[in-house]
Amino acid sequence: MEFGSHGCSTHRSPRRVHGTHGVGQHGFPGTRKAQALLAYLALTPGRVHARTSLYALLWGDHEDEQARGSLRYALTDIRKGLGEHHPVLCTERDVVYLKPDAVIVDAVEFERLTRSDIPAAVKQAVSLYRGDLLGGMAIRAPTFEEWLSVERERLRNLAIQSLCRQLDAQPDPDMAHCLLGLDPLSEAAHRALMRHYAQSGQWGLAIRQYETCVAALERELGVRPEAETCHLRDRILQRRIGSEETHRSPTRGDTLITDRPSVRIMPFGSVGEVGDLASLASGLGDAIATELARFRDVTVFRSNYADEAQFELDGTVQRLGSHLRLATRLVERKTGWQIWSERYDRAAEDLFMIQDELMATIATTVVSRLTMLVYERAQRRPPQDLHAYECFVQGNRCIDRLDPEAREQARLWFEKALAIDPTFARAHNGMAFVHVQNSNDNVGVTSSLGLDTALQHAEAALDLDPADPRVQYTLAYVCLHRREFERARRHYVRAVELNPNDPIILAHWGLAQAYLGEAEAGLRTLQSALPRMLSPPRWYFTYCARALLLAHRPVESAWQMASLGRLDGPRDLAWYTIACAHAGRAKEASRLAADFVEAARAAWRGDKGAWPAEFGSWFLDATLLARREDCEYLRLGLRDAGLPV
Repeated sequence: MEFGSHGCSTHRSPRRVHGTHGVGQHGFPGTRKAQALLAYLALTPGRVHARTSLYALLWGDHEDEQARGSLRYALTDIRKGLGEHHPVLCTERDVVYLKPDAVIVDAVEFERLTRSDIPAAVKQAVSLYRGDLLGGMAIRAPTFEEWLSVERERLRNLAIQSLCRQLDAQPDPDMAHCLLGLDPLSEAAHRALMRHYAQSGQWGLAIRQYETCVAALERELGVRPEAETCHLRDRILQRRIGSEETHRSPTRGDTLITDRPSVRIMPFGSVGEVGDLASLASGLGDAIATELARFRDVTVFRSNYADEAQFELDGTVQRLGSHLRLATRLVERKTGWQIWSERYDRAAEDLFMIQDELMATIATTVVSRLTMLVYERAQRRPPQDLHAYECFVQGNRCIDRLDPEAREQARLWFEKALAIDPTFARAHNGMAFVHVQNSNDNVGVTSSLGLDTALQHAEAALDLDPADPRVQYTLAYVCLHRREFERARRHYVRAVELNPNDPIILAHWGLAQAYLGEAEAGLRTLQSALPRMLSPPRWYFTYCARALLLAHRPVESAWQMASLGRLDGPRDLAWYTIACAHAGRAKEASRLAADFVEAARAAWRGDKGAWPAEFGSWFLDATLLARREDCEYLRLGLRDAGLPV
């Protein structure tokens, strides 16, 4: 989907429909609501939409019969606009969707690329963003307008985050200008331009850029620039910046973080108003402090006099017409380096809802940023000098990579953490995950030894710190793999009670709910985790695909699996095979079934003479489903794909 000021249009190529840019602008026929409907369907290719939900989306103020007729007319307009490609639009008695393998959507591609750690992919993602989603579209449909507003802000924030990452990795004046177009208050972008001008000898332009930054911050937020920006200005005034200077501040790595990072939450202020706005600001600061305290990854201070805190979080709230703007930042106190900043704009309707949403978002982001900072700084220190918490963070980063070599490195880091501090519960958590994943690698082998060892570590962690939500979640994870379903449920529920906003816990609980026979509830839990994730990992989307399939939504599941790119592991290939089989994509299911057999044979550690039927039986036995009917649904999919199970 191309982003721009004109909404959406179709661009034809063989069996393809590209994007939603410029509907109406480039001759796409039909009413505005038909154009809006096409855009909505295109942004979720493969997702099946009930007709009743589309009535509510675009014709919520109509009587049922009138809404049904309006939808029929809109679908007719879309078919006319698609011309020879009209088969990509699927309309059944109660549902409507676009075929995912016949649609190219720039917004979907943009979102996929923003999840990448490869600079070229991030740069490509940035190039796809050309402005607000459907910027020229305005229709009288409050539900659609609300959805569009949320999507615009979500995609805009993804673009800003991608630009920041790209700018941090490789300073580029064009990227800096692009970022300022989206966020005029981005000091990182202002600094990048100041350096660019200074290094090219344009000292006056460099200082003028600083003055522009000062004026914008004063006008919008009533604050002064960060210490890093002022330090750069001083170097420019002294003509002490040259091409050899990197874009990073020389003071960023000076402070060691040998234990959990400590954060002082400053009182949040309000700009130019008292009353409800001041109450919101005060309440938001307290709520963030309370929410951060749920995470054992940080130590939280609320006192203004907590001088031992390494970091400081502050923020201001401002009313802008019918909207509220919150600007917040996380600063390292010793160096003045701003680790993170963000600006949130929200409709000023329900202040309590705004507070709840921002509290969770800011807390999870602060934890993610600080954990990453611990890892980066520990990387620059000799291993023998690291403390237990630093070793644990190093191990966690390794285990996230999922490959056996990284897992072995993780095991060594967790063992080192336990050698330094045998009472460190989180290190036992890490060991439990290592043993579960090692057990999962034993394709075709039945043995409880690895899971028994994992349980010992998980129970040891529980004895040491039962109030840590990650400890409860780890024990639940182990119990699920041991098929102790009710025990797993009990500890997952307890973990969510202890921290209802931890995205990792929520994502794993969502998949567990699907395995336990509550797929739709699991999908809702998974969806609640996504906004709280700074950079959603690949496994999150795999979990969503599995939950969709168990909810008997195979078309959406297959689309989600396809969006992940190449799949190599036998488990993922089996899930994809079943989704395509149930979605009626017989040829693709048959091809994937053959890929699954080859992948299973390559990973097989059991009898070397095993047949494809044994590979299928292994998959079904290894899938952690509590209900027989769910297992039979998967078995039927494998059979439809041609596997004798």
